[in-house]
This record gives sequence, C-alpha cells and structure tokens, in this order.
Amino acid sequence: MADDECCLEDCCCHETADDLNYHYRPISGTSVSFSVQCANDAHLCLSPHDHDSEDMLQVFIGAWKNGQSGIRLGNKNKQDVARVDTPGIVSEEEFRKFWISWDDGHVKVGHCGDTTPFMEWRSPQLITASYLGYRTGWGSSGQWKFHDEALFETACDCHYHFREAHGTAVTFSVQIPNDAHLALTSGPAEAAPMYEIFIGGWNNTKSAIRYTSAIVFDDYVSEDMCMEETPDMVSGDEMRSFTISWTSGLIQVFVKGESSPFMSWKDPNPITVTHYGYRSRQGASGRWRFEV
Repeated sequence: MADDECCLEDCCCHETADDLNYHYRPISGTSVSFSVQCANDAHLCLSPHDHDSEDMLQVFIGAWKNGQSGIRLGNKNKQDVARVDTPGIVSEEEFRKFWISWDDGHVKVGHCGDTTPFMEWRSPQLITASYLGYRTGWGSSGQWKFHDEALFETACDCHYHFREAHGTAVTFSVQIPNDAHLALTSGPAEAAPMYEIFIGGWNNTKSAIRYTSAIVFDDYVSEDMCMEETPDMVSGDEMRSFTISWTSGLIQVFVKGESSPFMSWKDPNPITVTHYGYRSRQGASGRWRFEV
C-alpha cells in the first residue's frame, strides 16, 4: 500500500510458518485486500469464529505447487467448489496483492488493480465472516500485509485519491474536524455521473449525498439528493467509523455498528461503482483507515 501518495504508515508484516495453522484476525464488511509473499499455498479462510470449523470457507491461492487456486467449504471437506489454473500466481521473491469479496454470497478473488476476478463462486446462502484466517504450508512459509492496517493522510482541500471498490460497501475510520468527502465513481478519476458523500460538512453540522450528472469545462452539474443535520459527526481528536453501501443504486451511510443509516438516497438509474475516492476539504486535514 505504500505506493499511495497519501500513505502515512504502511501495513505491518505478519509471518506464517510452513505448518498449515490458521492465524485469525477480526474483519468487518464484505471484502478484504492484502499482499502476500510466499513460494506457494497462500491459504485464507472466512469464518464466523476465530478458530477452525465446518462453517468456514477457504480460499487457496497458488496451491498445487503454485499451479492452481481454489475455493473450498468447511475444514474437513476435500471437495473444491471452484478451481482454476493460476500458474506462478504467488512469488517467494516479491509481494503480490489480492482482494477477496463475498457480497450476497458471491465469492470473488482477484488481483489488486484488476476489478475482474480470476476465480469466483456463488454460494446458495449468505456468508457470515467475522474473522479472516491466513496460513501457509506444503513447503512454504509466508509474509503477509493486510491493507486495513495502513494509515492515510489527506491535506486540506486536496483532490480525491482513488481506491478500488470490491463489493458494494466500504467501511472506514476518519479523524478530521470537518468535511470528510468520499466519491463513488465508475473509474479511478472524477467523472460524471458520480456520487459524493460529505460527512461533517458545513462546519461539522450537516452531511449530504450529492449526485453529479455532468462535468463541463470543470463546472460540475450537481444536486444534493439528501441532506441531514449531523452536528459533531466527525472529530479532529479521535477516529470515527462509518460504512457506505451502494447496493442496486441505494446509497446508504451508517455510523459503523448501527443498523439504520443516517443518510440514504435511491438512484433510479444507478451507476456501476468500481472505485471510491477520499479527500478533506474546507481547510481540514484528515487521517483515514479503510477496512478493505
């Protein structure tokens, strides 16, 4: 993640031995992204528990002598629900970046920088994942970096910095006195049509969802589709956490952990969101962490 110009602190490096023992870490949301360096067999699992169980879903990247990747249900089951040829997909010489998403039971695995998955499988039921397990084995040890550990900093009145969106939601934490801005777009740049979410705008008194229908010679044709009174929603003294979702054009903004959104708007003609941007405005600087 250090290639992002806003990165203030890079991810920690976690090591796994050649022992096929999962190490568990809590997660939220429906996607993760990570970097791994290993000769073969980067294994991950999505689980409702912080231990091995038959409720887990396993993802193998660079298994079978770094020749194939697969998806498997349970801990003892040896039948793969998906397997694809992926020769040389992991490397013991360098970190390789990947993402996994599981929105609505649709499991996708891809390379960071590529929104098209190289492996996918549709589960007949939703996947409950409160923990992510990671391990190596079959002659391979590994080093891992999880991208939700990186800290990003935005200067006041900066432009949007874009990241790939995997799935239909993003959870993040931000420390900022006012004006945490996010954009949902169909590419890694500001382009119409797009959605913007302003949290703690108007001197940290209001929040809004804005729709931009056109950009003509740097003039934005925009309209606030939803605006709510949200006094002191963000803080310059502590991180505050939020979730933004955009399923089927329904834009919803939540305080993390709450079941009801404090802002929502339904686009009758939704755009395909592939990226989200983040920035700080109106004289504010911010610090950000993204749980993806």
